Parts: sequence; C-alpha cells; structure tokens
Amino acid sequence: MIGKRAFLDKLTALRPMQSVTLKGTSFEGSSPPSVFIGQANYPKVFAGPMLAQTPDSFAYDAPEQWLSKYQLGNVIDFRMQLLRGMKAVPVNAVGNRFAQQLQEIALSKDSLFTHAEFDKAPRGTSFSEDHAPFGPSAELKQMQTENARWQKDMQKAFYDTDLRAAEAVNELTDKGLAFTQIQKALSTGAFGLAKNRKLVPTRWSITATDDILAKPAMADIRQNDPIGEYRVYESEGFHNKFAIMLTPNQWQYEAIEVFDKIMGDKTFSFSDFEGHFGRKEYSEMGGCYYAQRQVIANELQKQDEQAGAFVFREVSEGYVPTGVWVCRELTKQAMESTPVTFKTRSDALNYVDSKLKFGVKYHKDRMQLINSAKQSSLKEF
Repeated sequence: MIGKRAFLDKLTALRPMQSVTLKGTSFEGSSPPSVFIGQANYPKVFAGPMLAQTPDSFAYDAPEQWLSKYQLGNVIDFRMQLLRGMKAVPVNAVGNRFAQQLQEIALSKDSLFTHAEFDKAPRGTSFSEDHAPFGPSAELKQMQTENARWQKDMQKAFYDTDLRAAEAVNELTDKGLAFTQIQKALSTGAFGLAKNRKLVPTRWSITATDDILAKPAMADIRQNDPIGEYRVYESEGFHNKFAIMLTPNQWQYEAIEVFDKIMGDKTFSFSDFEGHFGRKEYSEMGGCYYAQRQVIANELQKQDEQAGAFVFREVSEGYVPTGVWVCRELTKQAMESTPVTFKTRSDALNYVDSKLKFGVKYHKDRMQLINSAKQSSLKEF
C-alpha cells in the first residue's frame, strides 16, 4: 500500500501550476510577512523569506482567513505569487545577521517592504499537505527589509530568554494570536531559553505547535467527566468533507481519510489512532493528524468535557494540497458548529454513514478503536 507522503508527492507531480516569473535576479516587493525553513541537510538548512511583487501581501500567508474569504483557486494564486529566497544556515546560528532578519520578518505585524538579490532567477514550485505551497525558489545573495513593527506580545516573548518555547506558544495563543503567526516565529528560533533557541524546519514547527497546544488540553480533559451523548460535527470546503464523532468515553482519538478518485480512478485511504494516554511515535498521516487532534482537544477543554474522538475526512476530485491548515481550519469550523446528537452509538454511526460516501461501513475493517470499543455496534452493520 502506498504511503501518504509518497501518494501526495505523486499527486502534486501530476499537477504543475503556473507561478510568478522574475525577470533577472533583482527583486523588490514585500514579505507577507513569511519565512520558510527547509529540512533537507539538517542541521544545516535552507532558510529564507517568502516574497511577493506587491506592497501588501499579508493575505498571501494568512491561512486563518482563507476558508471564510477565498476559494481554493484564490489561495493557489496567492501562493504561486510567492518567491522563496534561501541561504544555507546552521540551525543553531540564530545569532547571525541573516537569522535575525528572518526573526524580524516573522515577528512583524504587517507586510514588510523587501529588496533582494538572487544568485540566479528563481525556478520551480512546491506543493505539500504539510505546508502551504509556494512558487519559484533561488539562493539569496543579499536582502534588506524596512524596519518591522513587532506585535507587542510576540516581542515580549522574544526578549524573555527564560521563558520556555512551549510556554510562549501557549501564552500567545491564550492572548488570541493566530496559529500561523506563532508557528512562523517558533520556526525562526524566536522563543525559548536562550541556550536552546534554534531554527526549526517549517514542517516540523507546524506539527510542534499543534502538539504543544494539544498536550495541556489533553491532560486537562482526561480529568473531566465524559459527555453524556454521541455527537456528530460537520464541515466542508476546498474539496474536503469532515464528519467528527464524539463518544461518551474516556479520551481517545482516531482519524481516517479517503482521497477519492483525485489521481485517476483509484481511491486511497490512510488512518491512525491513539489511546487514552497518547502516542510516542510520529503519525504516518502527517501534520493533519496533529492539527485535528489539537482543535478537538482544546474545544473539549473549553467545555470541561471528555470524549472519544473519531474524525472522518473525505477528499474529492479537484483537491490540491495547500497545507495542514485546511485540516485545522475545517476541524475548527466543524467543532464550532451545532452538533447532531444521538442517544446510541448505532444511531450516530448510521448518521455518519448517511453523510459520507465512505462512512463507517467502508472503514470498519481499518479502524482500530471503534472495533475494539466495549460498546461497539459495528456488528449491527
């Protein structure tokens, strides 16, 4: 069975996208603000700004706004207008001038005017379900930006070198800062104890931020009383459909997703799970697993509740990977909606089946926690 990463790599290779073209090697424009840090050759990585040929590019890297304001095509257009500048930097070199420039960009409140010189004209594109796509890339010779106006709470966390990174992430989230803004700053080594600060590859920092936010929430909800009913929450967008079922059990989490005929006539499915006390190994489902878990756990924490959580995701024709943010925002949209409630598991599962092309009946041989649950009603199907 093809793994999810191999599947997505194959999918994106079949869908070349038209991106911005830079004539020559000189650039003037802005950074949304945004940075990207690769993971190849770690611990020496290619890091740099994301740049757009427009003075105000804030919307180009604001995933929290995309689902409500834009269509998939708009987001792809935004991202294909972004150039990636990069330099090879050791991850522990957070004190050098280039790393400091990336921190200045990441902590900025607004788009930053930027001038850059590339070694050669940028080329290529990058699509992934782990990070938002972007257009051409090239190595930087030099870069200058205007003076950044930092968000005050981010600035305070940056200068507090006795504050642990996880504490900074949680405190800034509590203050209402956007996930993406916090994650970008974390990736540039802007938070944490002075001796521990380092650059973190973008893909890793996204999952790390979701994991950091989920851990205290999961610890709290394990102490709460389970809900007294079965609930199904739903959302839909960007060729994705979600059905999230909460059950009156102790905390456990299972996610399953189907990519239906988006690469020929084949259907691909991927799943993973964890029991009451979590997991140690990284999920093969990638960042979406952690993004969904984080949102559900935090919503249960807000309500002082405990439940088992089962996430069903269906991806249909027309889908293009644009990053983990899709799963996070659609899970958030679902969990903020009014759920349909049921007294029995059988009724809840039947409802999920009625709303999805590939429901519980399709997945019953793949799912682990529902099959092993004491109250399982799959035998009824």
